[in-house]
Parts: sequence; structure tokens; C-alpha cells
Amino acid sequence: MAEESEERSQLAQEKLSKCELGLQQSQADVIRCKDALEDAERSKAQAEKTAKELTLRVLELEGTALGDGASRGASRLQARVDELTAALDKETRDKEEATRNARKAERTLKDLQLQLGESDKQKQRLAEEIEKLETKVKRLKQQADDLEASDSNLQLVKRRLERELQDSTERATRLEAESKRLKARGV
Repeated sequence: MAEESEERSQLAQEKLSKCELGLQQSQADVIRCKDALEDAERSKAQAEKTAKELTLRVLELEGTALGDGASRGASRLQARVDELTAALDKETRDKEEATRNARKAERTLKDLQLQLGESDKQKQRLAEEIEKLETKVKRLKQQADDLEASDSNLQLVKRRLERELQDSTERATRLEAESKRLKARGV
């Protein structure tokens, strides 16, 4: 019974260790997601700033352009604006993905914290059960020792009574023999 409780305690301890490891991994995932989110936000802000600057530059060039060379420059600038807009869109998608991952990691972290709390409670219950069982085992051992001592005392009393019975039987036999001898003499 105590071995079973100890085994359950070990299993609970192993489960607790696994939960703690999962919790640490989840915390690391949350930190990575937050870092990625911060990087994405910085990149987005930089891309937005660059897009605005380029848009202004395109407008300036379009307004001051007089010839074919200016419109080629404007086309290049428009291509760059389109490229930066696409990069901005990609950064926005990456940011949204990082946000989803961060939320998922936070949910996982909360779940692991709940599991860890339950494991702690189970560990406490098992420790209390082990303590109760150990107390019961000590009490049963004491009772066994008491019964053994009582049995030893009874064995001693039995041997003494058997000796006394044997002595009494021998005495009775001698007295009977003496009585028969006295009757035979006619006394």
C-alpha cells in the first residue's frame, strides 16, 4: 500500500516535471513571439515612413516633370512604392501571424500553469496519504510487536503450568502408590 502511494507520488512528480518543462518552453515561445511582433511593428513603421516619403517624392517629380526622363524616374519611383507597399502588406500579415502565435502561446502557458497547479495539489494529497499510511504501518507494527510479546508471555505461562501439571501428576502417582502400599500392609 505504501509502495503504491510512493509509486503514485513518483508519477505525480514526473508529471509535475514535464509540466514545468512545458511551461518553460511555452514561456520561451511567448518571448520569441513578442520579439517577432516587436520586430514586425518596427519594420511596418519603417516601411510606412518610407512609403510616405516615396509617395511625396513621386508627387513632386510628377509635378515638376517636363520630359520623358522624369516620367521614367517616376515609373521607377512608383515601382519602388509598389514594392514597399507589398513589403508593408507582408509585414502586416507577419505581425498578425505573430499576434496569433503569441495568443496561442499565452493560452498554452495558462493551461500549463493550471496543470502545474493541479499537479502540486495532487502531490500534496499523495504526500498526506503517504504520511497517513506510514502512521498506520507504524501502528500495525506496534500491534504485531505487542501480540508477539503477549504470545511469548503465554508460552512461558503454558510451559510453567505444564511443569506444574507434570509435577502434580507425578506426586499424585507417588501418593497413590504409597496409599496402595499402605492398604496392602493393612494400615
